[in-house]
Amino acid sequence: MVWRNLVILLLLSSCADKFYEVQLEGYKTPREGFTELKKLGVVMDEDFAPEFSKKLFESLKQCRNFSEVDDIKTTINMSKANSKELKELFEKTIEKDAKARTSNGILALDLSVKRVKKRLEKSTAFRFLDRKNQDWFVNYGIPAKPELGYSNQFEMAPKRKIGRKSIYIRYADYEYKIRYALYNRVTGKVAVEGIADTASTLSVFSAKPAVARKDVQDVIIASLRNRIIDKVCERQQYKEFLYYFPSNTPAGLLINEGVDLAKQNRWKLAATKWENALAKESKNAVAHHNLGVYYEYIGDPIQAYPHYRREGRGKWASIVLQPRLERFLDEYQTPDFKKSFLPQIAFISAGNWVYIYANNNKLGINKKYPIFRVEMNRSETEQAVVGTHLREVGSIRVIREKNGFYVGRVRLSVVDYPILPGDFVIN
Repeated sequence: MVWRNLVILLLLSSCADKFYEVQLEGYKTPREGFTELKKLGVVMDEDFAPEFSKKLFESLKQCRNFSEVDDIKTTINMSKANSKELKELFEKTIEKDAKARTSNGILALDLSVKRVKKRLEKSTAFRFLDRKNQDWFVNYGIPAKPELGYSNQFEMAPKRKIGRKSIYIRYADYEYKIRYALYNRVTGKVAVEGIADTASTLSVFSAKPAVARKDVQDVIIASLRNRIIDKVCERQQYKEFLYYFPSNTPAGLLINEGVDLAKQNRWKLAATKWENALAKESKNAVAHHNLGVYYEYIGDPIQAYPHYRREGRGKWASIVLQPRLERFLDEYQTPDFKKSFLPQIAFISAGNWVYIYANNNKLGINKKYPIFRVEMNRSETEQAVVGTHLREVGSIRVIREKNGFYVGRVRLSVVDYPILPGDFVIN
């Protein structure tokens, strides 16, 4: 990778007249909405907890968009307002509040739904106890090559004594909906408008569960707050390149005119040139790349994606020395693999051995751990994901560590939700 980057750097240095470097701000919403938006006033519903407000202000003050962030002590009921009515609500707030009149923009948050519903459900769990004597079991369940789980070997494991245990599963259903809008007084327009909502559930049966209701509630609130910040703050600055076309074809001339216009900060005209180039040559990789950069520049990465998909195709793809697609997907689709993921059940064998991929986590030998499952809550009408169900499904005891895996025994498993590969170990 280091050598590849060095080669690209040398190529760019040797043909500096063939590209133009662009500084991108990484907006996820239209860039023009943030014109002269430096002093921000924040209007919040009284139902928000003080901790939510405190952390929201801390995050907003770190945004490079705003040089000053101030609290406006009033409320704006946005729950049922359409876009036109939103603008009128902001204008009325500006008329009656002195702080609002001195702000360049106003961010309003309305907590329209806040419900926490608790319920109890009786269930049964299998309790697995190991006997002193051992037995042979077919080694099914281990997805090794080339057997794919159909092993021709036997494994030794303790004989099991299975008992039943009555349990009560405690459910907590969380439903939140926050409507937010950012009004720009300079342009007289609503720059950002959206809803951060969730319908999530925690279900546990342990007397002292590893994940408490308050923990989940705090994480849900933080995730909603971060979603709002993610839309009203620009991302970290980064550099990208617009490329000139090396020959004077009709499409090539239009591409080059577009780059020259972008240099003059005439981006809309530049985009028109590149669109006209695609009208003449629909698979021109250079025009697609440059249009992708344009859409990222104006704060519309969704429109940039289809163009980046085509920047690596066609006979002109080699002109784009630094394709954007992979880095684009890393920023907007791929999770952050630098984070420490929870240990995860890799598979369970017929002899009741459970194999855990630790994901660089340390587990204690002869220590018992709860097992949780992460399920997606889906809308009944659209089947869209609307939240997360964090479900306690059992427990295991770790016996030993081998080659990056921990080996353990299943100790408890809910009858209706048996422990499965993919479940998480809470350590």
